[in-house]
Amino acid sequence: MTEVVHCLFIAREGKPPLVVNLTKTYTVTVSAPKTLTVARNTKRYVTKGMTTAGVAGMAVLYGENGAGKTSAMIDMATVFGDNRKFKTAGGLYEKNGKLFVRPGKALQRYAIVGKEGDIQKSDDQLRCLSVFYTTSPFDADRRRRLGNNHWVRDVSPAYGERNTFDGLSLLKVRDQLQMPFLDHASIRIRLLVRSVSNSMIAISNQMGNTRNPHVPLVRRKVMEAAADLPEHEQMQLRCWLSLFVVAHERKSRAFPAKFVRQLDLFPKSADSRGDLYELWKTVIRATFRCMKKDDVVQVMELLQLLSQPEFSKRLAERYTPAELQAMIALRLPGRNESLRQCTELGVLEFSLSGLSSGETAHAIIFASLYGGLERMSREGGQHPVFLLLDEGEMFLHPSWQRVYIDKLLEFVRHMRKLKGRLYLLLATHSLIVAADAPPYSLVNVSSGEQVNGFGLGPRSTLADVYKVAVFQGKSSETEFKRIEAFINAPRRQDYEPIRKLTEALADVHVRKFLEQQVAEALERCRA
Repeated sequence: MTEVVHCLFIAREGKPPLVVNLTKTYTVTVSAPKTLTVARNTKRYVTKGMTTAGVAGMAVLYGENGAGKTSAMIDMATVFGDNRKFKTAGGLYEKNGKLFVRPGKALQRYAIVGKEGDIQKSDDQLRCLSVFYTTSPFDADRRRRLGNNHWVRDVSPAYGERNTFDGLSLLKVRDQLQMPFLDHASIRIRLLVRSVSNSMIAISNQMGNTRNPHVPLVRRKVMEAAADLPEHEQMQLRCWLSLFVVAHERKSRAFPAKFVRQLDLFPKSADSRGDLYELWKTVIRATFRCMKKDDVVQVMELLQLLSQPEFSKRLAERYTPAELQAMIALRLPGRNESLRQCTELGVLEFSLSGLSSGETAHAIIFASLYGGLERMSREGGQHPVFLLLDEGEMFLHPSWQRVYIDKLLEFVRHMRKLKGRLYLLLATHSLIVAADAPPYSLVNVSSGEQVNGFGLGPRSTLADVYKVAVFQGKSSETEFKRIEAFINAPRRQDYEPIRKLTEALADVHVRKFLEQQVAEALERCRA
């Protein structure tokens, strides 16, 4: 089944919907009274870079702070998701050569007019997977909206004391993209197998009964029973409980009723060790219900291997990417899949240090995207996949912003399983990124206008795209106005400060011109 997403429509309070044209195959216009017109675009142009990368469509959102770029990106990520509550956006899509419009909240009560044949109005459950990345640590609403959608993978970095990231994916993209600074990176690995006590706290937190006075007693009795186990069994129990907790967290599943009943037996248990073994069996059975059998076996084997003293020492070491790759090949051959699963589950954590903030951001972006897209490619089928980056260039030097889109296209080219069905959606404040966007792919979230920034210079981008007429910053503009005021109404006592100000100008041509204007103004003053 061929599925192509041509346009997305984002609902805006009190305004017509925001039209985000991804493929430019059709021109889509919104007119009064509430009419959406779709016509074939005869001037469509796709850059060679997009064609080579196999990108099905692309759009770059921009606008003032507070315009709603991040909110629009979240709407796009969830437009064809599985959570109806957050499916507010609409879409124009194609299945087997037929055009459909999913109105969503954005196109409620809109008349759809097609100049290229009939367009069917449909709320059909087109499946569209999304990988979402943002540099912003402030949007808690994003986690709520995306976390409830099983077709969206939020791979945004978690901000904290350590720069945590997908270490295995970094090794993959290091081989694909030229990032020589990674040779100096320092990577640490941490095994996050909870203690029995911490697992019990996590369980009571998930059950929402932390204030029940019965809970601390249950927890203490379970911990006492676990403390009587042989050391190797204690570690096995810790691994199973940790996996049990994260598996239920990931699936948003409640703990089984039998497990809850067995917890209640502990305060009055005559055979606490026997009850602990029964609880353990229930944990194992419940974990197998949350995950595939082979996955559980692989993950548990790896967790128990990494828990051994010899590996504990190795995990405490720091590695360069090359050293980490060599260690995995030597010590953990054939375990890449179980390493990946442990990373996705959050029981294995990689942290990065030794790089600048820009280098760290650059590395984590591509490692995160690779991990998310790799997971989506394993979902099967030939469904569309959205790759959404909200201000991914934020920490990058202008020289790296120049290659931002080029690197993304090069990166996407290696995701061969997604070729022809991957859509690239960016949000940016960068003049360089905006001017590097493909023709007519810029969308002004503030005005709703779709514009062409392709190949514009910095001054034109600032004026024509961002609508900022003055290139200078506000501070230097104030100084320029002092010069302008002197030229228009010169006073002798002001000449010397103004002369020094013009001498300080960095632009040679502007400086010579203004020095001449200031001198002429002084002559007028003397006359």
